[in-house]
This record gives sequence, C-alpha cells and structure tokens, in this order.
Amino acid sequence: MSYNIVDGLKLRGDIKFFYGIAPNYVPADVDIDPDTRDVATDSGLETAILISLFSDQRASTDDVIPDKSIDDLRGWWGDALLGFSIGSKLWLLERETTNDTLPSEIEEYTNAALKWLIDDGIAKSVTTKSVRSGTYHIASTVTIKRSDAIDITFTYYYN
Repeated sequence: MSYNIVDGLKLRGDIKFFYGIAPNYVPADVDIDPDTRDVATDSGLETAILISLFSDQRASTDDVIPDKSIDDLRGWWGDALLGFSIGSKLWLLERETTNDTLPSEIEEYTNAALKWLIDDGIAKSVTTKSVRSGTYHIASTVTIKRSDAIDITFTYYYN
C-alpha cells in the first residue's frame, strides 16, 4: 500500500492506473492489490500523468477533427468550471498514418499536456523523445526533471 505523508498525516494515494504494454497497449487499466484485496493505489505522479496524456482535451475550433463526419470537439465538461483544460490532444492523431512527422506531433501534444507539471512547480522540465519503433508504432519516452532531483522517466507507445 502506498501513502503520502502530509503534515505528519498518513494519506492514501489515488487509484493507480496502469499503462498496458504490447500487444494490447491499453492506455489505462486498474489492478487489485493482492495484499489488501483493494484497488491498487499510487502516491506518485504516474496516475496524474496518464490522465493528462490519455484523457481527451477539448479541441480548438481550428483543430482538424480525425472523423470529419462528426462535429465532436470532445473534452470534459468540467473544464468550463475549472477555467483550464485537462487531458491532451493526442486523440487528434488517431487517424494519422505513421510517418516521419508523426513523432514530432506526438512530442508537441505530450509536452503541452504535461506543461502543468512545470506551471505548478512539480517539475523543472518535461522532455519528450518520440521515435518510430516498427512499421506502425511510435515509442515516446517522457522524462520529468523534478525539483527534488529525482527524475521520472517512462515510455508509452502510440499506434
């Protein structure tokens, strides 16, 4: 079981989302902790990062929607209450062909989705490196440089 210690209080973390690996590449999944028989939790940033990357941010009116037959800008209705958008625009690339320009587009959307980490003082920097990893896959490695000198690196796959 993971806990955050805040002002001497032992607080339980959020539900932990997992990023699936090949061959399924499931963007988010949950698991049961075998010791507690409760939903697995996460006291770190992993779940917040997965939500930031794999929740659909509302598209701007000038964005090209992947399925032109549907006038759906997606997004979360709660963004109107918050005054900012949660998620990423990676969903806009879901019908793109895997080509040499796609990695840079993925990097742009990933960095924009994780910019809040810098704005909120959680990270000094966020860098993304995306490269083709096969005919139809892009591997994106995200490195988060923390203020406490503990860097976090993870890789996700776009197909």
